[in-house]
Amino acid sequence: MGIQVYAHTSFLGHTGYNNHAKNFFTHLNRYIPTRVRNYSYCDDLSYLTKEQMSLLVEQKWQDPPYKIGTPFVRDRKSTLVNIVLNESHHYFFYDKYEAPKIAYNVWEATKQMPEYFNRLLEYDQFWCPTEWQKDCTVEQGYPEDRVKVVHE
Repeated sequence: MGIQVYAHTSFLGHTGYNNHAKNFFTHLNRYIPTRVRNYSYCDDLSYLTKEQMSLLVEQKWQDPPYKIGTPFVRDRKSTLVNIVLNESHHYFFYDKYEAPKIAYNVWEATKQMPEYFNRLLEYDQFWCPTEWQKDCTVEQGYPEDRVKVVHE
């Protein structure tokens, strides 16, 4: 029995979150099979590697490139780990995921908005890129043993 990661993130594009997600999940895939449910849109995909293209779960648009990725097939012999990596309060955090589920967020303020923070408490773990954000998250009320610093 192994692990399979299902990422829910903004993978396509060139912003900070897009680049972070693309780099993180591409590297993670080298250790654990990873598939990506993408939120963002980009009409030029020439910057993606073949490996990155293979991570994308099938998605269709009305504009070019019309379709990317392949259907997600769950390996029933593996534990499916859902990781949501996006900006605070993104609707991907509010979807229903089976456990284990991990919220990964980069935030540059001392507190998250209460509605979003309460949703984060429902996740098995919260990942952030710095000790400072970990300290702020614990101070706001997240259990320290469930907050992990995962550097970008």
